Amino acid sequence: MARRHRCALVLAGLAAAGCGAHRAPVAAACTTGADAILASLRGAPGAVALPGGTRLSECVSHAINDSDLQNVGTVFIAAGDQLARRAASDDRSAEELGYLAGAAGRGASGTGGVATELVDRLDRMMGDAGGVPAARRAAFDRGRAAGRARG
Repeated sequence: MARRHRCALVLAGLAAAGCGAHRAPVAAACTTGADAILASLRGAPGAVALPGGTRLSECVSHAINDSDLQNVGTVFIAAGDQLARRAASDDRSAEELGYLAGAAGRGASGTGGVATELVDRLDRMMGDAGGVPAARRAAFDRGRAAGRARG
C-alpha cells in the first residue's frame, strides 16, 4: 500500500511540474503592429510595457509555436527597421533599438533557441544603419543592457 501511495505522489509531482512549464499565449498587444511597439519603447531605458502591461520579452517567450513566433517576429522586425533608419542619425532611436533587441534576447533565453534568429537580426540592425559613431553605438548598448535587465 505504501508503494502505491509513493507512486501516486510521484505522479502527482510530475503532473504539477508539467503544469508549471505551461506558457501563457502571446498577448494580442504583441502582434497589433509596429506602432504599439514603438510607442512602448518611448519609456526606454526605464519601464516599457505594451497595453495591458505585457513586457516585450514576454511576447518572445510566449511565442512557442511557428505561427506565434512569425507574428511576433514580423512586428518586432518592422519596429526595428523603423528604429534602425532613424538610428543612423539619432541616439534616442539607437537606444530604443537596443532595448528592443535586449528585450527580445531576454525573452528568447527560455525558448531553447527557437527565437535566436529574431534576436540576431535585431542585434545586426544597428550595424545595418551604416557607419555608427561611438556615441550611437554606446546608446544602443545602453538600451540593450536595459532591455536584457527589464524588458
